[in-house]
Amino acid sequence: GAFRDFHIRSDPTPLSLLAETLHDLQRNFGAGLGVSQQAGRRVLKMNAIGTAAKYVVDYVLRLAKEDDEAGAPVDEGEKAAFTGDGSSQPRPRAPPIGHLVTPEASAGPSLGGGRRKPLLPETVTSKGLKIEEFIVIDRRTDLFSVLCTQFTYESLLDRCLGIRYGYIDVGEPILPERKTVVLNSNDKLFDRIRDLRMEVLGPLLHKKASQIQETYSEKDRLSDIPQMKMYMDKFK
Repeated sequence: GAFRDFHIRSDPTPLSLLAETLHDLQRNFGAGLGVSQQAGRRVLKMNAIGTAAKYVVDYVLRLAKEDDEAGAPVDEGEKAAFTGDGSSQPRPRAPPIGHLVTPEASAGPSLGGGRRKPLLPETVTSKGLKIEEFIVIDRRTDLFSVLCTQFTYESLLDRCLGIRYGYIDVGEPILPERKTVVLNSNDKLFDRIRDLRMEVLGPLLHKKASQIQETYSEKDRLSDIPQMKMYMDKFK
């Protein structure tokens, strides 16, 4: 894997691919603004923990700088259309990098040839989501975690269904038709249970299901319009 290639064989190729993927992510989902619409968006803050992580973040910053140098400055009309809010408030364009573990300076990674195609599938869209911060961790700084068994709800989803780009594809026998489900904090229930251990999750979901069933059963006891209005407010 990438750990062996970089730390044992001194081959940075997997890290370069990761950096290009993160760059594609920030171009589409970054909370900040590049110098032009063609240059894409920017993640406002990037943290690197470990030598390999710093290599990745340096590479991402270099790719972003190349995009900015290739683009034209944003005028006010384009900026309003690009940001969607028409704000004239200046936005950060070059994200700061936090070296949390590796204080030593490193030379910028070589691009080693032409730029690659975007690594994200065209079907992945932001749907209003924006990324403000990246935290990239070198596995060598935390070797113990890979030996631990995952017990949280989100890890169970990843193990059974596979999480890709923050999505899961769910089909039979769970759903009659295949459906793509977005996993993020906009889903209040998922945001609440994603980090819960399984022994806590079971009783909580049972309680939630009972509450939903009780709420639906209330409709049979409605007798006037004010009660109907109060009932509908529970679903907002």
